[in-house]
Amino acid sequence: MDVTVLSASDAEEALTEEDCAVVIDALRASATAIALLESGAKSVVPVAGDGADRFGEEVLKVGEHHGERIEGFDLGNSPLAVRERADLFDGEDVVLRTTNGTRCVERVDGAGTVVMGSLLNAEALIETCRDRLSAESRVVFVPAGRRGDPAPEDTYTAVALARRLQAALGDPVTASAPEGDLSEPITEAGTDANTGTNTVATAAPATAGGSEPAAESGEATSAETGDLRPAEEVFVESDTGRFLASMNWEEDVHFCAQADVFGAVPVLEDGRFVDGHPPPGSATSGADRTENATTEVPDEEGSSEPDTSHLDDVDPSCGCVGVWEHLSEQRSANGDR
Repeated sequence: MDVTVLSASDAEEALTEEDCAVVIDALRASATAIALLESGAKSVVPVAGDGADRFGEEVLKVGEHHGERIEGFDLGNSPLAVRERADLFDGEDVVLRTTNGTRCVERVDGAGTVVMGSLLNAEALIETCRDRLSAESRVVFVPAGRRGDPAPEDTYTAVALARRLQAALGDPVTASAPEGDLSEPITEAGTDANTGTNTVATAAPATAGGSEPAAESGEATSAETGDLRPAEEVFVESDTGRFLASMNWEEDVHFCAQADVFGAVPVLEDGRFVDGHPPPGSATSGADRTENATTEVPDEEGSSEPDTSHLDDVDPSCGCVGVWEHLSEQRSANGDR
């Protein structure tokens, strides 16, 4: 599997039906889309410009324009706000409009598969790419940028996720920022003063057979982080981070710099993002497993029998009515009415 990082403009020209594009808008469209699906939303419909106008008032809408919640929308573009109102989105289709992220989704429509990624769903994203895509696929991480310019938090996240996928595949960890993509450093070494390009490409490669083993569970290793600065530093010091802090969204900035908080992975299907983790054909999600499970207790021989411990104090001769009365008393005692 080929793994690379391309700017939005380069990706727009280079992507093909065989590619998977991972859109990165670290502050905050990716995080909000992930949070919506994590909160139980049925789907997330990305729109740009006035695209939300074609949806009626009964459809939930989340989004912002230059940091401000759009008039008439239910919430702004905030993953923490979505978490606080998770009950609002359960089972619903939600329209999402943002200044940069949803526009980038439109630009990568040449790819056969489009997903949204963030540090927040890093491990789930790596698992989804590894399990859903063929060995011949190319995975292109695309930093959305800010108002047409590169954004260090997006480039940082794209490089970190690309490296993490390479390590999980057992490949050399070589992912780097697009040349000339940065005006602010994402590495400890900073930016080359002569060329203006970031020195992230100087990170030493690692192979599955080398001194740094490939991560099996998607966890970041020192070979992957290499010369990258701490994520929170990059996010907080970025223009986007400072702008959001000035708009009283500083908590979102710190939150989005965390790794492996969410398990949802937005995968675009028929113009809507749905949760692609776990991938089709695998075990159902935790919620589905809980809903469909039957509690069983293994007997001494290792076989399974239904758990009837809740009937231990019922007289076997009492009949069905007696059992029903016993269960009713139990429900009342437990407050289950």
